[in-house]
Amino acid sequence: MRRIAIAVAVLTAVERVGRPPASIQVGATFKLAVRMANAAHRQAAGGRVTVTLRTSSGRKRKLAGATLQRRIPGGATRTLVFTIPVRASVPAGAYDLVACVRRTGQVKGDCKTARTVTIVR
Repeated sequence: MRRIAIAVAVLTAVERVGRPPASIQVGATFKLAVRMANAAHRQAAGGRVTVTLRTSSGRKRKLAGATLQRRIPGGATRTLVFTIPVRASVPAGAYDLVACVRRTGQVKGDCKTARTVTIVR
């Protein structure tokens, strides 16, 4: 019997994340650019982009999300700019700001940490 190994490649990936401010006031808004890339020689792909705050213990708080309106052709990039409000329900503290992109139909995605931000009251 022959065994076949199947490798799953991330076809759509976060290429670059903008630099958010180091300190953000609760109730304030900030802009964040997320650049995604589709692998060369691949089919055009749609997907979903999310921006979350993650604590050191691994808890997540979603700040923003968007479904790509147009597919990214193979070998191309696309940049989305989010205007992100920080809700009053977010407790003060230090968080990693993480942007993730998930290709339509896939469970796992590709994530990149922008930086550690401090939320202040």
